[in-house]
Amino acid sequence: MSMRSATGFACLLAASYVLALWMTAPAVGFVRDEGYYFKAAQMYFDWLRTFEGASSLTEPAIREHFEYNHEHPALVKLTQGATKWLLSDVLEIAAPSRGYRASGMLFAGLALLGAFALGRQHFGPSVGLAAAVLLALVPRFFFHAHLACFDVAITAMWTWALVAFVWAWRARTWGT
Repeated sequence: MSMRSATGFACLLAASYVLALWMTAPAVGFVRDEGYYFKAAQMYFDWLRTFEGASSLTEPAIREHFEYNHEHPALVKLTQGATKWLLSDVLEIAAPSRGYRASGMLFAGLALLGAFALGRQHFGPSVGLAAAVLLALVPRFFFHAHLACFDVAITAMWTWALVAFVWAWRARTWGT
């Protein structure tokens, strides 16, 4: 399989996976902590949406928006707020809860692409595709990809950090 066709198939797989998550999302109930994450995502995104320059960068303004549920990654909550805003408030194609959850679905697609890239770097496009397909078939990954939580987003970021490390390692020129 050529590198180009494998990459195209990986992109198609990731997009299909995100679509499958979107379609199966109504059947997944809420877990204990999602309500906290919904509120935190809204507060975080409200800071970004109403950003007013220097006044938004003061300690009181930051505390007002970011102190609630501060122990989790801000980027994930900002993306949850952004997907809720876009899909629920602007486009009106999703309930607010599904809008918050869409962020995890998108991170799942990124994780599949990262698994593909990592496998491709080490062993070739066929192994990259196998890695992406096998990750997609992990039941717990599939379940967590439906939720407004951090597991799948962190998995995606770790995978891409490994991809970047391998790229950098192979491109190193020091000591030569």
